[in-house]
Parts: sequence; C-alpha cells; structure tokens
Amino acid sequence: MEQNKTESKLSNEEMAYCMKIALNTVYEGMMLVSKMGVIEYYNHQMGQLEGLRSEDVVGKKITEIYRVNEDKSEHHIVAKTKKPILDRYQNYYASNNQKILSVASTYPIIKEGELVATYSIARNTDKMANLLKKTEEIEQLHKIEALPSENNTRYTFNHIITKSEKMTRILEKAIKFSKYNSNILLYGETGVGKEIFAQGIHNCNSINRHYPFVGINCSAIPENLLESSLFGTVKGAFTGAENQMGLIEKAGMGTLFLDEINSMPIALQAKILRVIQEKNFRRIGGTEEISAKCRIISSTNIEPKICLSENLIRKDLYYRISTNILEIPPLHERKADIPHLIQYFMKIYGSKYGLYKLEISDNVLEILKNYYFPGNVRELENIVESAITLAGESQRIDESCLPENFAHLDQVEPIESESLVFFLQNSERDKIVEVLEANDWNISKSAKNLKIARQNLQYRMKKLNIKKVKSHTNW
Repeated sequence: MEQNKTESKLSNEEMAYCMKIALNTVYEGMMLVSKMGVIEYYNHQMGQLEGLRSEDVVGKKITEIYRVNEDKSEHHIVAKTKKPILDRYQNYYASNNQKILSVASTYPIIKEGELVATYSIARNTDKMANLLKKTEEIEQLHKIEALPSENNTRYTFNHIITKSEKMTRILEKAIKFSKYNSNILLYGETGVGKEIFAQGIHNCNSINRHYPFVGINCSAIPENLLESSLFGTVKGAFTGAENQMGLIEKAGMGTLFLDEINSMPIALQAKILRVIQEKNFRRIGGTEEISAKCRIISSTNIEPKICLSENLIRKDLYYRISTNILEIPPLHERKADIPHLIQYFMKIYGSKYGLYKLEISDNVLEILKNYYFPGNVRELENIVESAITLAGESQRIDESCLPENFAHLDQVEPIESESLVFFLQNSERDKIVEVLEANDWNISKSAKNLKIARQNLQYRMKKLNIKKVKSHTNW
C-alpha cells in the first residue's frame, strides 16, 4: 500500500508562519505587493533599510508609502509587463522622509498565465560597500602578511621568550608536532601567542615550511564573507562575484591557520570537515573539485571541553582537528617570564624609537610582576611600548609611564580581606553563582542574563575560582 504522504505536510497556516520566520532572518529586504498595488508582506530587513515598521506598511498601497507615481513604480511596471527588473540602483524617499539608497530586483509571480503579485528583494548599498571594504582589507592583510618572508610568516620558535618549565615543555612538544603533517589544535586565552606557535610549527621541521602559511581569524570576518574567503568564488556565483582563489587554495601544500575556530558558524564547520575528510573542495558556485593539500592548525580561546558542551565546535570536526593538542598557559601562570619579556620588548621598541639606553625602575618591575594580565603577553607588550614612548628622552620607565590608575587595579597587589576590592569581588562571585545556578550552569544563558560576553563570563569564573559543585543527597 502506498504510504500516505499528506501526514507529513504542513498546514497552510503552519507554512505561512514558517515562511514568515524564515524570510525575517535573511540578509536582504523583501516586500510582496498584490496585483492591486497593496503591500501584503514586508520583512524585518526591509524595515531596517527603510526605517519603517511592518505594521505601518502592510495593507497600504505602495504609492501611499513611497513618493512615486504608478507609472514610475517598479512594482506597477513589473505587474504590467510581467517581466522582472534586475539589480536596479534606487534612490528614493519613504513616507517618513527618510532617503533610501539600495540595489533591488523586482519580480512578477505568475500562475497559469495570470499575474498574482510582485515582490522585490533589496540590498542596502552602505552595507554592501562595508562588506566590499572588509574584503579589500582582508586582501590587504594577506598582502601585508606575505611581506616579511617568502612563506607569509613573521615568527619562529625563537620569538617565544620563556624560562618557565611548563612553557618549555610545551615548546618541546610543539617542535615534535612540527615534524609531521598532522592537524593541531592550539588552546589558550586571547593574547597568549597562539599565532606565534602556529607559525613556529610551520617554520620548524615541517615539510610544509617552504610553502605558504595562510591565517584567518574566524571571529573577525563577517559570516557571509568567511565562506567565500576560505573557499573562493567563481564568476556569477552571486551578484558581483568574480573568479577568486580562497585561502584553502592559497595555502596550497602549506599551512592553513583557523584562528578562533570556535567562532566559525556550525554550518561552515561541516564544510571544513568535508575538506579534511575528502581532501578536496569546490569554490562557491563552482563545479570543479580542487585538491586540498594543506595542513590545518586551528585555535580556540575557550577550553575545548566547553566548546564541545556548548556546541561551539562540532564533535566530529573537533576529533579531526585535534590530532595533537597544545594548551598554552596564560601569563599569570608563568610570572617568571615577565621580566624576560619586558627586557625583550624594551629592546624591540627601544630600537624602533631610537632609544637604546632604556631602564626600568624596580618598583615598576614589581608592579608588573604582580599584575594578573588578563590580556596576557599582548597586553604586556602594549604596556611596555606605551611606557617607552612616555619615558621618551629620559629613557627611564617609572610609575608615571604606566597607564593611568594602573597601580590601583584590583589585580596588581595582594587583596586583603578587609579591603573594598575583597568585598566587591565576593559580591561579584555571589551574583555570578546565583545566575549560573538559576540557569543550571548554562554559560550562554547566564552570560546573556548578566549582559556580558561568554568569554568574559568564563574569564570571571576562572579569576574568581567559580566551579560547579556536584550535589550530594543525604539519605
């Protein structure tokens, strides 16, 4: 007996509801107009573009909302000719006197030879310009990265300054990993030097070292550009698309560094997984299979087990990219390195600014040694460079060269139990625990309730030593 297929179909009401939700999440603005010229549907993005609300637009004639006569209205023209108008630049005013610049296409909907309605899809030209600017900036970034050496790198393991036993062991492990063409996952807080490790691995004993190192920060690129940046495009794939090589292709037989892969959309992670498994990919809009020969080094600034529990990284992808794992410790766990790093940065920036006899006071050195450094090595580098410029011709770094109020930050000196800082930190701890418990220790929900970023909440939890305590039932 043939299976009854109607059971799985949505009702007309459910279908309309689903389409409304879906169309309100697309990037483009959309408007549906009946053959009588009445606006029947107006999505959220169109409202953002024109500064209008759906409830103030739907049900009104298009000529009421826009300063346009019927003979110049594209919806009326398309309704009359039954032919689409594609990618037309528009410069017009809405009824709220807002000037609108967009690129739009208007299409007829025809059923059995009769016009049912017309609809338009519009793109904000300002947003398009910003995306193009970001694309150009990305391209310029790759050009800049290519300047220091033939393989696009600036760092080797010699740039990792350490006397710490823990860091030395990690460095030795990284050197061993570099010999083989296996995938590597780097974990560490922002600013610990994950890219230096990635480039060091590429430049050490790697068989990839004579080929390009190509890196991309997955959290810094807009979602709709990240895929085309990685995979490349073919001409005509979408409006304005040209034949363009993606970063996977540019890496060739070298290394592709996916920085902060935990920020990559889950759907795109599935495509990266396929590249790793199948060793090939296609450009967006293309049909040709291109071989993927590069090694992949990934990084995350969030603990891997949290990435998995919070579904920030697909489990199947995680097991592919984490053949080898390196956990790079934050600076506050290797305070012995702080004086050596200070001297290193003083030499670098002293030379840059022509100051070759720099000194640092013992008091400043002690302050920096006791500081927590939430921004890690990157923060220390910025502080030293700033201090050098403030020291100027005196070439002596004292407390006046530190950032304003630096010496009064709560993480510079040991905290006494009677102090205001101690009280504030305990109050903060109590509030965070209260919200975490209310959300069953779900990090994302708790961060949203506290109105802070997930990473910020995780950092505060680590700083305040907040951990979930397993409950025990007494019988």
